[in-house]
Amino acid sequence: FDENKRCIHEEYYDTEEQPAALAAGYAGFDREYDEDGNVTRMIYLGTDLKPVVIDKGYAEYRKEYNQDKCVTSESYYGAQGENILLNDKYFMVKRVFDDKKRCVREMYYGTDEKPILVSGGYAGYEQVLDDRGNAIHRTHLGLDGNPVMTEWGYSIWHRNYNEKKQIIREEYYDVKDEKITRPGGQFALEHEFDEAGNNISDMYYGLDNEKILLSGKFWKVVRTYDENKKKIHEEYFGTDGNPIMVSGKYAMIDFGYDDSGKLAKKILMNESGEVVEEQDVK
Repeated sequence: FDENKRCIHEEYYDTEEQPAALAAGYAGFDREYDEDGNVTRMIYLGTDLKPVVIDKGYAEYRKEYNQDKCVTSESYYGAQGENILLNDKYFMVKRVFDDKKRCVREMYYGTDEKPILVSGGYAGYEQVLDDRGNAIHRTHLGLDGNPVMTEWGYSIWHRNYNEKKQIIREEYYDVKDEKITRPGGQFALEHEFDEAGNNISDMYYGLDNEKILLSGKFWKVVRTYDENKKKIHEEYFGTDGNPIMVSGKYAMIDFGYDDSGKLAKKILMNESGEVVEEQDVK
């Protein structure tokens, strides 16, 4: 312990008093703190008490905090102390928080400590939160910190939520915050939920809020769940509200599960509910 009675070193041993690694892959750690008691550095140790890479993919992390104890920066290192990409994504993430301790900006950096693009084609984001903490407006940012188009076909999304904080509508915009359609043709997507919290329907809309066929296939999908929250039935509908064949193959699907609860079978049906194909799921 240090002079402030904070643990700075810990080791683990088995019943034979030999160094023992925990399931996460380390047998001890060294830890450092700042003046406010925040952990600023954590080094995981192997049974030889040398730095070791744990199951999360790093041997060491370092963090910085603001006056509200929010983590404004965190970075990751290998067993030799070298900069590494966490999960092949980024070496460092930096955050900005509002006066309610909520993250409103996040940026990612590579091992050279310069901005890096992560999956989706963006280097960070800025967001606006409502009074309940829901992100209602998010702008994806490029390497220069300005709005950028992502690989998903938009730069910005706007969201509405229900009283349970579930997303009920999502809209897509370009770098100028102007309406845009994604590759499937949708400007907006709406969700409905049942009392158990299951997502029971999705509906797709165009720039003028008109019903559209997603990728030319269907406007709406409706789902049914069992008491274990497992999806057991799915139906597809056209813009006229009638069942529609998806890619000419099915309009409804029943899902069957084995005794362990694993999906075992799909039964594909046409608009009339007649079986057109049964598929075993392996």
